[in-house]
Amino acid sequence: MRKAARKLDPDPGLTREFQVLAILILLALAGASLSDFLRAPTWRPIVEALRKQPKKWIDFMMRFELGLERPDPKRALTSAVTIGGAYAAGGFVPLAPYMFTRDTTTALFWSIGVTLLTLFVFGFIKGRYTGTRPMRSALQTALIGSAAAGAAFLLARLIS
Repeated sequence: MRKAARKLDPDPGLTREFQVLAILILLALAGASLSDFLRAPTWRPIVEALRKQPKKWIDFMMRFELGLERPDPKRALTSAVTIGGAYAAGGFVPLAPYMFTRDTTTALFWSIGVTLLTLFVFGFIKGRYTGTRPMRSALQTALIGSAAAGAAFLLARLIS
């Protein structure tokens, strides 16, 4: 909780009132009248109430400044299955070529190629959905994934 509070207030010079006002203005721009939110009687009670309740302040900032929601405990099993399934599917990609050839050197090169292609495609799709440039996201994902795979490969070579 303290760590979240420190992260939420990185600039001590920026007052809580100013942060809340900025968020309320953004909310106003999303639909309500901006002039209603700019009048102090409208937002001052919100700031005062949040100031008196630090936990509520953190919840407010987590939701509206950082865009984070409190996780729903009912979704724990669904989340675990989704993450586990994605991990298994992702782990299958570099191993699949070894199932189709007896020559490990050939399988290694196929594994590198298939993995790079998969990382590139995943990065491209991720870029489309997150609003970043898809090609940049694809290259970034492939580069970072390659560096991680290379480091893991070298570590395995050192150990064996």
